[in-house]
Amino acid sequence: MFSLRQIPAIGRWLVYLSLAASVFGFPVLMLLDPMSLFHGFFSAFAEKQSLPIVLSLMGLPLLLGIHLVFPGIWCSKLCPLGGLQDEVFKIGKLFTRKNEKGEAKDGVAEVGRRAFLFSGIGIAAGLTLPGVIKASEKSYLRPPGSVSEKLFNFLCVRCGNCIKSCPTNILTHRADSSDYSSWMVPEVRFRDGYCLEDCNLCSRVCPSGSITLFSPDAKKQLFMGLAVLQPENCLLTQNKECDRCKTACPYDAISIEPVTASIGMLPVIYSEKCVGCGACAVICPAETIVIRPLSENNYL
Repeated sequence: MFSLRQIPAIGRWLVYLSLAASVFGFPVLMLLDPMSLFHGFFSAFAEKQSLPIVLSLMGLPLLLGIHLVFPGIWCSKLCPLGGLQDEVFKIGKLFTRKNEKGEAKDGVAEVGRRAFLFSGIGIAAGLTLPGVIKASEKSYLRPPGSVSEKLFNFLCVRCGNCIKSCPTNILTHRADSSDYSSWMVPEVRFRDGYCLEDCNLCSRVCPSGSITLFSPDAKKQLFMGLAVLQPENCLLTQNKECDRCKTACPYDAISIEPVTASIGMLPVIYSEKCVGCGACAVICPAETIVIRPLSENNYL
């Protein structure tokens, strides 16, 4: 008869594998976190359907299905978070227990050998997987107050809180299949709205610290990206009057100035003031302004 004892404690192995692989940007532990699976399921009902949303929707039903067929298997055998807690408990117990007949010493050695073995596997995976699954070198727009991109991908638990709280709906789950480390993190995309200058909701609902808490007054110093003008489509080059981008900018980062005698007047964007809020891009009738991530403009 089948027994749970016949199944090895995979969660414990995943702990060592993920801790080592995370150094190379492969967030195994985060992707299998029960809270991420839980939040991903309910976030799917509040957003438009897409491939990452459908995949996140499947996580919790799959977990519950496994539990129904094999009761208790997730917590006792598969969950990496539970495996981490078990390992910490065992190591702590070994060091607090008296060394009687060398049992504690042997136990510590056994844990050390296991940690060395699976950490080695994790390092090997971290060295080989990025070559097999090449991460995209293209940066993306993150919410204001976000930590550095690599740290952001690691800290973000993909809960969707910031996406659901955004009043202008400019946040969505990132679904770039070539960039596995940023899968399902919040990405800024300007469609019908921009990042309001008096809003800090995303920083208030973030549970992981990937978006640091900030005040609305600090937003003029939180640079998400940089507005870039594509002058060939600008209405001013067609002798049509327009200053919508200048009027819409809440940070006074745009002015209309003469450029050359042949071109005439054009919007000039001051990078030291532009935070990449997207107000100019959304209001532009010719769609001639785009917001680029800072690293794409060598502006840090």
